[in-house]
Amino acid sequence: MPGGGSRLVFFMHPPLGKPTPDPSLSRRPAYAIRLLRSLCLLLLLCLVRSSSAQNAPPAAPAPHPPQALDANVTVFTFGPGQPDRIGIGYNKDTSRAEIEQDLRKLASLTGQAAPAMKLTPAKQTGGITLADAEMSGLTNWSTGEINIDAIAETFRRLGHFRVVVLWFGKFPLKPVEPIDRGPLKIRPQASPSSVVYDIWLDQAQARGALPKVYARPAWWQSQAFLWALTLLVLLLAGLGIVLVARAQHRAPVA
Repeated sequence: MPGGGSRLVFFMHPPLGKPTPDPSLSRRPAYAIRLLRSLCLLLLLCLVRSSSAQNAPPAAPAPHPPQALDANVTVFTFGPGQPDRIGIGYNKDTSRAEIEQDLRKLASLTGQAAPAMKLTPAKQTGGITLADAEMSGLTNWSTGEINIDAIAETFRRLGHFRVVVLWFGKFPLKPVEPIDRGPLKIRPQASPSSVVYDIWLDQAQARGALPKVYARPAWWQSQAFLWALTLLVLLLAGLGIVLVARAQHRAPVA
């Protein structure tokens, strides 16, 4: 001050009644936000991988060793509500009783009575036994599915057979990818008016139920469930952050 050698020094103190906040408390919401981001990224990665695994076409079957056809199955389908026509050509002399057993089994798998059939013995065709019958349930004009499951189950005792389906009209064919599951191998080849399935069955493994051609994922593997689960986890994480922030705002500081 003027006229004196002493100086007054003022020190700034925190206002009384307003304690200094703990810096560690202010950092906790940031930790929670970073945790939420990491959780979202992890869930998104899992969802993308699951979606890719479900949408990616299955790998083509490994090359199968050459094997003579044991039978040819031809199905003619004419439209909704009309019965299909099935022709079976066995590449060997096959008895009537064996063919009738095959048709009874196919009829049972498609929910109908055994049909009448017309048989042409192998001695009249140069070694191929032919059977012809009229049946329903081999094709579905609403879904575009062909009942390959029933046909494969019927002829499962054969090592290699071919199924040819021809349609007359606008059949909405549901695609089938190459299958190589357990004892069953299928190679499909489609055209605008027909589809061909080459089917192999490993007799050493063909015990029990065969894999389904139109396999549907379990409910917990569906895309809708995965998205719903992700949304639920995000909502719970967001609710947790809000509750933590409110608790920190209301908690007294020592």
